[in-house]
Order: sequence, then C-alpha cells, then structure tokens
Amino acid sequence: MKKRLITAVIICLCAVLIWLLVRTFFGGSKVVFYTDNYEITEKILDYYIDVEKNEYVEKYKREYGSYFLEAAGLDPEKSLKKQESCYGGTWYDYFKDLAAEKLKDKLLYCEAAKKSDIKPDKTQLDGYAKKFKRLFKDISKSDLSNISEIEALSQAYISDLTDSCAPSKAEKEDYYEKNKSAFDCVDYSRIVIDTGSDAAKDKTEIASLGKKLAASIKKVGFEKTLEIFNVEAKSGLFEVKYEIGYMYEIETQFGSWAFSDDRKSGDAVCFSGRGIDTVYCIKKTAYPADYTIRKIEKITLAADSIGDSINDLYEISDKLTGSKNTTGNLLSYADEAGLTVETVDALKENLSYNLMTWLYDKEHKPGDKTVLEDGYSISFVRYCGESGSYFENRLTDAVVRLKIDDRTKQLRKEIKING
Repeated sequence: MKKRLITAVIICLCAVLIWLLVRTFFGGSKVVFYTDNYEITEKILDYYIDVEKNEYVEKYKREYGSYFLEAAGLDPEKSLKKQESCYGGTWYDYFKDLAAEKLKDKLLYCEAAKKSDIKPDKTQLDGYAKKFKRLFKDISKSDLSNISEIEALSQAYISDLTDSCAPSKAEKEDYYEKNKSAFDCVDYSRIVIDTGSDAAKDKTEIASLGKKLAASIKKVGFEKTLEIFNVEAKSGLFEVKYEIGYMYEIETQFGSWAFSDDRKSGDAVCFSGRGIDTVYCIKKTAYPADYTIRKIEKITLAADSIGDSINDLYEISDKLTGSKNTTGNLLSYADEAGLTVETVDALKENLSYNLMTWLYDKEHKPGDKTVLEDGYSISFVRYCGESGSYFENRLTDAVVRLKIDDRTKQLRKEIKING
C-alpha cells in the first residue's frame, strides 16, 4: 500500500513537471486580451511596454534633453511600477495603457485581414520571428508564432488599406486648406531654467522669471533678452539652446502652442515643469516647397547588444564605412554580424538634430556615408538620394492617416476584444 502511494505521488510529480515543461516551451504566458482568432499574453504586453518606454525616452530626450525626464520623474533604469508618472498613476500604468491600445488595434487589423482573406508576407513573418526570438530568449513557441503572425498580418492589412486610401488631388487640397498651420515650419530658440539648482534657491523671484523672459522676448527679441538678463553668464541657472531647422511635434504642449492658427513669428511662451521652466521663442514660415524626402540606409549599433564598450562599436563602424556603396554589401555584412539594415524615407521631424544637419547639408550627395555617435550607440548612415517632395508626401500621409483612423474607429465598433 505504501509502495503504491509513493508510486502515485511520483507519477503526479512527473505529470506536473511535464506540464510545466510543455507550458514553458510550447505554451504561452497568461492571456490578457483576445479576439476570436488572436490573443495577447502578458509576456508580449511586457515587451511592448518596454518599447513604449524606450520610444518615449528617446523622443523627449531629443526634444527637451534629460531635463524633461528628471522633471517628469522618470528614471528609465529603475522599475516603472515604483515611479509616479506626471500623467497620474505609475509610469508602468502609463506605458501599459499605450502598449495595450496599440496591440488591441493590431488585433482588430488581424481580424479584418482574416475576413478579407489578406495573407501575411512570408519574408516579414520570418523576420518578426527572428526578431522576437532574439529579444526573448525564453519565449514560448506559441507566443513566438502568435506575435509574429499578429505583426506581419496587421502590417499586411495596413499596407493594403493604405493603398486603397490614396487621396485625390481635391482631397489633399481640402485637407491643406483646413490644416494650413500644421504645415508651417517652426524654428525655435529656448532658454531652460533650472529652478531647482543651487543658484535658483537664492532667487526669490525665480518662479516668475520664465514669464518675465517670455515677455521681454516678445518686446525686444531673443538676443536682446539674453543681454538684458545676462543669461549667458549665469551657467548655474540657465541653459540656452538654439534649434535651427524644421520642427514638427504637434502632439507636445509646445507643439500645440507653436502650430496654433494665431501663432506668429516672434511669439514667446514659458512652460513650467517639475524643477524646470522652459522659455521658447519661435519663427514661423510657410512650408518650403523645395524640401525633399531623403532615402537613407541605416544601421544602429548599441553597446548593450553588441559588446561591453564603445570601442566594439567603432570596430564595426570602421568595417561599415570601408564597405562599398551598395545595399548588397551592407546587407551581407549586417547579416553576418546579426545586425539589421533599415532603409528609411527620412523625414526631418523624425531625425536627431545631428543626423538632420548632416543629411540636409547641400554639400552631401548620394553615396555619402557617416557615422554618428549618440551616448552608447553608433549609427552608420548612407545617403541614397532624394525620394519625392517632402510637402506632397507629408500631405498625402496626413490624409491617408485620417482615413485609416476612421477605419480603425469603425473596426472598434464591429469587432469585440475580450479582456
């Protein structure tokens, strides 16, 4: 009897162990939301939360510098669940909501694609599978298969929808007339005031300084205001930045202000953050018709994914800059090194300041290459040539986005997402 009991216990333990092994290698993590044919698990959601965080950090560092992240109370290296967000709740909650909304839309596109008999591109499907396998060392087979199909199929649906949404000349003209301010160019200069610095603590009027600077700029101009307030000499309090070139960031607080219909050149404003005030002065001009989209090939090397030091990156960048000016050679080398070559239609608003300055330098011609360092990453960039009118493409994209948004809203009403 005792032997039978021991045997039964061993069998049960073995069954549990086998179940765990099967779940680890073949099953997915807990499902958080799903449709009739597709699902998103906790592990997949966590990955997209990390993507949202990284995009947010990169975007606002480029726009405002590290000051903004400090003021917003976000430390990318620490647990998001333990950091209070400036939007309410924790940073984990904030990025989770963003990731969940995008993933739910991907599920909608997949269901719509299935109904329309749209198939995922085989090359993209394999590409996503390799990408997620590299990112998730312990991803289950079901999660890997599921998220790869969701990405490839949703992309196929959006591609098909984009083709069907090509706007007519009349639609583009109508959209431009209604949204002219969104197509203006805005150059700006700014003064960043560190209201939490030691220098600031001795200033009783520090709280109103930003507004005084903005008022002075509107009255006598940016350069004169720097002289009056002796800004350049007060390095412990001020950081002066000049942003020269095109700016399009309408979803930010500054962007919404800068692109409003009643805004004009010479206007100034002060935005206050946690420990930081930022004073902006803008120059608005009509959209230059000679701006063109520039196609580039880009390989970004990050120290944490390639090696332990920046020297490892320079070794690889030396090989890249020494390669011939052909996509084939780049792709061949990148494949051997486990890297990805991005072919990008570069838009000014999506480029770092250094890359934008280099790419739009009139001296550069197709075939020119450069290596740009940014912290612990290096980007190898090759300029391939112009690929159309910047204005026409921006306008076309805006109308297409509007149509896709309308279709997405319709799908949200038609398709149920559980969870």
